[in-house]
Formats: sequence, structure tokens, C-alpha cells
Amino acid sequence: MGFLRAWIRGNAFLDHLKPFGRLFSATAIQNVIEFGLGDGTRFFLEHAAQVKSVEIVTQRSAADGTKWFAKCREQYRAFPNWHPVFMVCDDFLEAADRCAIERRLYPATIDDRYLKSLSGIVSDVIKDASYDLGFVDYGLHIRGDLVNCLFGRTRIIVAHDTNSPAEIYGRDKIIDHPDYVKVRYSKGQGTTFWFHRDRMQLAEVI
Repeated sequence: MGFLRAWIRGNAFLDHLKPFGRLFSATAIQNVIEFGLGDGTRFFLEHAAQVKSVEIVTQRSAADGTKWFAKCREQYRAFPNWHPVFMVCDDFLEAADRCAIERRLYPATIDDRYLKSLSGIVSDVIKDASYDLGFVDYGLHIRGDLVNCLFGRTRIIVAHDTNSPAEIYGRDKIIDHPDYVKVRYSKGQGTTFWFHRDRMQLAEVI
């Protein structure tokens, strides 16, 4: 694990890899779906059999998002187990993201139509496979709603930046699902894990 510590030292964007290192050492995780791709994608590609990376960008950041996606595709093109997907928000998701970051309000209290859009995206990208782990670290600020969409669809759900203000990322809107146990890793930016009841023994390794 020495290489991992050297890789993430001083990088807040990668501090979730510390508990991930322990988790992947404790159990075999075959299929990963991540929402948001970047430098940490390499860890999944080197430790899981199949990885789907879903990059969802806002309309206002589509140009930069397209360049970032192209850079990542070039960076990881040697990995045959990688399946990248690029999407631009529809108008409902765009408005919801603006509401969260600019007004610090839970978007569903204003217009909840974005929830159908988000659920549709998750259903579409997951329908072709079963995933052991879903990771939420995308650029949108409606992350709590995405975690809710993943309950019942992956055995392990992980969200990064959970030390950030709840009103921006909506983490206070994440449901207490009866089939999952929540474990918080509070160091750095904060990483929260939800383990399905048939994987609850893994909570001890975080």
C-alpha cells in the first residue's frame, strides 16, 4: 500500500482512496460504477474486473466537461475493462444543480421533475450489468439524490465530499434505508459508505 499512500498524499480529491484501499484488500469487488471520473478512476481500473465511469456535466460546463472526458479517455485508453459514458444535463437537472449551489436550497422543494431525470439516467446506465459498488463523486451538487437512486441497485454505495455543507450536496436528504448500514470516514473531505445487510461485515474495515 506504500504506492497508494504516496499517490494520494496531499491530494484532497483522492483522500477517499485510503478507506478504499482497505475495502478492496478485504474483499473482491468485481464490478464498479462511478459517477464522476478523474485521477481516482485508475484505482478502480487496477482493482476491479469491470469499471463503468459516468460523467454527467451541466450545460454551462459542457465545453470544459467534454475536454476533461477526452483527456481521461486518452489517459485510460490502455484499460480494456473501462467503459466510459458522457452525458449533459437536461433542463430539469440543470435547474436543480443551480438551485443547490446558488440558492443552497433542496431543489425538490422547488421543482422535483429532475428526480425523474436522474432516476432515468441511473436505470439506463445500470440496466446492462450488476455492480458490487457505486461511487458518487460527480460534478453536480445533487449528490444525495443520486445516493438514494443507488439503494437496491448496488451492494455498496460510497459518496465523497460528505464533510461539505449538507444544503449544497443534499446529504441530509439521503434516506435511512433499512437494508443498509452507514459508515462515515470523516478524515479529509469526508467519505461515507453504505453497506447492504449481506455485506455488513465489511463495515469493520473502514
